[in-house]
Amino acid sequence: MARRCAGGGAPRTAKRLATIVVMLLSIIAARPVLAFGSEGTVVDLGTFEVPTATSLGGTAQFGVFAREYSSVGSDMEGNIAAEMFIPCGSDIGASSAVSGLSGKHPLNYFVNVSDLSKFKYQRAGAEGGTDTYLVFGPDIALDTTPADRTRLTGSGSSSGTGEALTKHVVNIERSSFQIDFDKAFAGLRSYAAAQHAKPDQGVEVKRAYGSGIDQNNWVVEVSCVDGFDTVNLTKWELANCKLRVTGSGSGEYSLVVNVTDASDDDDMVIGASKGMSIDGKDYDAYGAVGGKVLFNFGLSQGRYVFQKYSMGAVLAPNGSFVTDSYSHNGSILAASVKNINAELHQRPFLPQEVVEENGSLKIVKESKGAETPSTAQFNIAGPDGEVHVVSYGEFDDGAYVLEGLEPGEYTVSESAAELEGYKLTVEGGSQRVSVVAGEQATVAIVNTYEPIEPVDPDKPDTPDKPVDPDKPVDPDKPVDPEQPEDPDKPVDPVDPDTPVVPGDTQRPSDPTPNANGGGVLQARYPR
Repeated sequence: MARRCAGGGAPRTAKRLATIVVMLLSIIAARPVLAFGSEGTVVDLGTFEVPTATSLGGTAQFGVFAREYSSVGSDMEGNIAAEMFIPCGSDIGASSAVSGLSGKHPLNYFVNVSDLSKFKYQRAGAEGGTDTYLVFGPDIALDTTPADRTRLTGSGSSSGTGEALTKHVVNIERSSFQIDFDKAFAGLRSYAAAQHAKPDQGVEVKRAYGSGIDQNNWVVEVSCVDGFDTVNLTKWELANCKLRVTGSGSGEYSLVVNVTDASDDDDMVIGASKGMSIDGKDYDAYGAVGGKVLFNFGLSQGRYVFQKYSMGAVLAPNGSFVTDSYSHNGSILAASVKNINAELHQRPFLPQEVVEENGSLKIVKESKGAETPSTAQFNIAGPDGEVHVVSYGEFDDGAYVLEGLEPGEYTVSESAAELEGYKLTVEGGSQRVSVVAGEQATVAIVNTYEPIEPVDPDKPDTPDKPVDPDKPVDPDKPVDPEQPEDPDKPVDPVDPDTPVVPGDTQRPSDPTPNANGGGVLQARYPR
């Protein structure tokens, strides 16, 4: 029996194996051919950079970056990244007018698509010859067997069937570029909050509105210096005034417009009456001016509709943003984005940083054992005889920064740091450092003070015992003075003699004439 079973079963087993092979071949033939090549191969599309408090990261390579993006009747001229895309049958993707704005690996990224029958993509070669990829979530099956297109079949959160006129498609799990939308929007919130906390900087603001001014002429003018600038405006100002943004330098500026009073219950139209201008342009469909301004709605969950504001990037990581105009030149980063009859033109916000031609030097001072006297001096000698002298009294919390230094070699030395009663040891008291443009060099100097122990004085000699002085001799007894004699009795005075009366004097004779005929001789009187 065993032999009979073995002999009779072989043909049946072979027949079953043949049937299984035919079934497997039919399954393989019917299976969509994926665009990533051999099984397990990952398409290198770069990686996504998560935004931070200081950078918009990889979101800058998209015209729209949203949790949900819905389009109503207008084309999209820019690349999209969305968790849920609700198409309307209009073209999506970057056109030749915005090519080159999506980096080394331009792509569109859709985790889910609500109705694939309305999905329309026919711009695979628009990026100047660079292959633009479509990256789809796992609920969208890709069939590249047609010669010039890819069939799309949805399941789960994605629905319907459709096609894309490109063979450059890949599922997320086969792409090196993968977006964690939770982390991405957490980063966008940190960036929005950090910018929202900044005061006005690098701007001069002129406000002309209110009583006495024609409402048609209400305006807010913002003049920007070169670099990364910030201005804080209210919802009312944006809704009721024309916004004019200009540059006061070479024009190499970027401006964050913080909407200071944006709130969760907002549902408002911005720019309906006045509109805006950037660098004198009321409208620029594809120009770079659209990326000079970023409207930041902070962490508001409100709904904002742009009408005559047809330029500028938008940041509303918790909010809803609606474009309701003929076109909008500026990328949009928001939780929800709805496009009503407006062409969205990709133009990312690129913060401008002024290139520093000079560097800076920070001197960090530490004192141990005692505090360095405020009169201590620090001499900084640089190239071409440049010398700076700083006293320790000018330091702030143990540090001092010299700005605007010409790049080159600098020598930092300390002097006059001694303290009376202390021994001073200096670490780094004289050192050389290189100052580089746009960077800050640092030198550290540590002063250690050790008290000097006082020397005990010599013990004084014991003085000689003093000699007793001689006993003084008693003085002689004084002699009594003699009794004075009585003075002589005074003699009475004698009366004087009676004076004699003189006789008459002889009268002189007449004068005798001069014998020589002269004058009269002088009379002679008896003596």
